[in-house]
Amino acid sequence: MKKNNFKIDFRFILILLVVIIGAQLVLTFYSKNAFHSFLINTQEWYQNFSVKRIANLTSTSLELIVESQITQKQLDTAQKNKVIKNFDIILSQHIMEKNADEICIFVFYKNDFIPVDDGQTLLSILTDEVPANININRYAKANELFATIKYDLINSEKLQVIVKNENEFYIFVPFAPNGELIGALYMKVIPDFNPITNEFITSYNDVALIYVLLVSSILILIYIVFSYTLKEKEKAQQTANNEHEKLVEERVDREKENTFTKRIYHAYHKAEKVIGFINMDLELLKSENVNEIKNRVGKYSNFIGRVIYDMKYYDPPINTIINPIFKTDINEVCRFIVDNLFLRIYKSSRMFNFIYDFDDRIPIINVNEYIIWEVVEPILQNSITHNSEQIITIKITTKYDELNKKISLLISDDGKGISLELLKINSQGIQKIFLENVSTKNFTSGQNGFGCYIAHTLAVKYCGWKMSVKNLSPKGCMFVIEISTN
Repeated sequence: MKKNNFKIDFRFILILLVVIIGAQLVLTFYSKNAFHSFLINTQEWYQNFSVKRIANLTSTSLELIVESQITQKQLDTAQKNKVIKNFDIILSQHIMEKNADEICIFVFYKNDFIPVDDGQTLLSILTDEVPANININRYAKANELFATIKYDLINSEKLQVIVKNENEFYIFVPFAPNGELIGALYMKVIPDFNPITNEFITSYNDVALIYVLLVSSILILIYIVFSYTLKEKEKAQQTANNEHEKLVEERVDREKENTFTKRIYHAYHKAEKVIGFINMDLELLKSENVNEIKNRVGKYSNFIGRVIYDMKYYDPPINTIINPIFKTDINEVCRFIVDNLFLRIYKSSRMFNFIYDFDDRIPIINVNEYIIWEVVEPILQNSITHNSEQIITIKITTKYDELNKKISLLISDDGKGISLELLKINSQGIQKIFLENVSTKNFTSGQNGFGCYIAHTLAVKYCGWKMSVKNLSPKGCMFVIEISTN
């Protein structure tokens, strides 16, 4: 009982665990997709508003300085210094703006666009002076990217944005003071999403914690209720099990008694019949037939002894069935059964006759001859009993397969055959006619056949043979017994 309860607890907890894990996986998957979608939307927003706005403001500031302060090509030193300072402030904003990583201006100079990131060089190019410091290799990555969008930018004069690795923005803004395109402002912006990400993760952790606490609380509550209910159920189930065990024990005892009673009745019926033959032989005893009757009475007596022995043991020892000391000729045993049992009982009957078809090559087997007797006799009796209203022919055939070392014992008749219901095979591979609680007789007659079950048990269970039955065409049936001689 405790073992069963343990299984119930384990299954219950397992189901809850699967539900919790499944819900957590679904929530994690949904949150991951939502977070990914959120980042993509944030990136698009940042690209469309923040990044472009910063670049446009920077470019506009530079254009305003050029338009307002460089109106002439000739500037005094104070004016130059002021313009250079303004340029440097704007071009160095990436130091103050943490999202801006690089900033420069690609200015058209000597038939090419060169990167400029200081006010002195930019002013020199804008005032047609020779720049003192030009390093075109400093922004190699920017040069490569600018080369890919240069013509689109010149033709459209619209801002161009290139995104790398989903979080690196390369912005090129047309630089056109006084409406004349002379270059492009370049900015490399790497947005910092950590505050947003941290806020999202914190919120997700709070939700996950609440979820786990809620589920755990429900689990504990269910466990408490389940434990209380289980205790009450255990008491009721224990009472029911005790009553059921008593009923099962009583039923098993009744079945054992019923089976034992049927076995005793069956054995008694056989012994009673053979004792009658012994009395008949004693009455026929004469000096000239002493040896014949002595031999026959000896076999009768040994058979009665075997019957009594079977009444003592439900499962007889195997050495009383199969033993090297037994030397049995199947042909001889079958002939003795027919001549000295059935032909003596039905001596005056003309409703049936026997035909022998024995193979003389059949070897001697090490099986008690009375086992053969107990297997064959019920089959022959069934053929006679179930065809009592017609004339039938019973044929006993033996064959020996020397190649496969196998003896086939075939008992057939041309009667009405066997019900198809009794020929069905159960899950153990046994035909219904050979089951213990199945009879081929009419139950209303007060008889309950036991012979086919005993014959099958002895042949298959104890001797290891194969036994089956089938209907013949156009009529009759055949019992097939396969005996291995290996």
